[in-house]
Amino acid sequence: TAVPFSEVYVARSSDASSAIQAKLDLGLHVVLTPGIYNLTQPLTLSTSGQVLLGIGMATLVAPKDGRPCVYVKGLAKGVRVAGLMLQAAASQSTPKVVPVSSLLEWGEAGELATGAAAAPGVLSDIFARVGGPDFDRSIGVDVVLRIHSNHVVGDNLWI
Repeated sequence: TAVPFSEVYVARSSDASSAIQAKLDLGLHVVLTPGIYNLTQPLTLSTSGQVLLGIGMATLVAPKDGRPCVYVKGLAKGVRVAGLMLQAAASQSTPKVVPVSSLLEWGEAGELATGAAAAPGVLSDIFARVGGPDFDRSIGVDVVLRIHSNHVVGDNLWI
């Protein structure tokens, strides 16, 4: 499906998490250029058919409070997330605001979002690491990937 460029936001690693999220909230598709994105909040996709695409190994470092790098709301159908490196953050100095920390969360824990067989969600070319290039022992995450929805397809997941 062709997407008009007017519906795409091209983010840079110097963009604040809130600026990228504002574009996602408008329903835009987001392309993340190469770089390291130190997130202060999850990138949340809530629009059906929305795309979050990293190119050139865009690396998302999770918020230090335990929230994921990427959160896809369970009622959003046909969402595509691809081409990302997800990295755990150092978290000892910041209290967690969630009971279970993760790097990518699809749907809400305890609420089974059935998804749509005709418009499945897709995770493609997703890489995850805990530790990364750092030797900091406080880097960690409870679970790398949590999916609480049916009809989500994973392809080339390195978790």
